[in-house]
Amino acid sequence: MSAILRTVFVLVLGVVLLSAGPAAQRGGGRGTGAERPETPTVFDSEELKIHIDGPEGVLIYTAAAPGRYESVLVNGKFLRIDSMAFKNTVVEAKASPNMSEADLKGYLNVLETNPPQAKLPGFKKVSLKTIKIGKQKDKEAIDFVYNAERDGAPTTFRQVAFVHGSNGFVFTCSCLQPRFGEADISLFGLVFSRMEFR
Repeated sequence: MSAILRTVFVLVLGVVLLSAGPAAQRGGGRGTGAERPETPTVFDSEELKIHIDGPEGVLIYTAAAPGRYESVLVNGKFLRIDSMAFKNTVVEAKASPNMSEADLKGYLNVLETNPPQAKLPGFKKVSLKTIKIGKQKDKEAIDFVYNAERDGAPTTFRQVAFVHGSNGFVFTCSCLQPRFGEADISLFGLVFSRMEFR
């Protein structure tokens, strides 16, 4: 083999080896190697006996997989839903053990007479009623909507409280006031209409 052919052969071999290196480091191509974990869009808890198919465009964080909300999902908070479509829009859920329907009625009386939320800056009650939630519309819940300031911004909150099994639940939905109506239809309402209870 001539010196020129030998040089060309070495150069070609070097290029092939160099181009194979990065592919091998990436896992060799599609479907191989470690993939980045995705945030789930479904919540399913055997313990709490609740299943939620998240609406399109949401990210669901849980106490078991808190992502960046590890410090938030504590002390009974077990769920946080962020919306990719609505900035500064959140659904958070808290569970309390050993609650009954009588406790729920007591909470309704408190909200009617002296709501603890009234201490928040800019508080204004919008509505308070009982509703039915879930895919079967068979779970009675308290639906409390009010305005308050969050970090100085006018925000509308929707709290939905109910009892399931021996746990009491409060889902707190929040959105900047100008977009609350849209978020309530496209996100909050869908969360409550897609809940399944076991």
